[in-house]
Amino acid sequence: MTRCSHFTMRWWRLSQLRTRSLVAKGQKTQARIFCRLARLDYVPSVVFSSPWKRAWQTAGILARETGTDKKRRVACPPGTRHQLGRHC
Repeated sequence: MTRCSHFTMRWWRLSQLRTRSLVAKGQKTQARIFCRLARLDYVPSVVFSSPWKRAWQTAGILARETGTDKKRRVACPPGTRHQLGRHC
């Protein structure tokens, strides 16, 4: 299981965080990291993600760079963070 998370709380409100996009720098960084994982033969069978926009975009980058079908992304319902062992 791989968990990607980098977040620093600033002035954003919770409602803004749900719809906030991943910035270009974050997209490039994630693509580079996931490309390295793919070179190490890391290919997830399923990608679990928060339904929030940035997380979903990051999951899409992971799927693209590792050759995992984007249809293998699963949005986990809110409040299930500690239940990942049970598929979300």
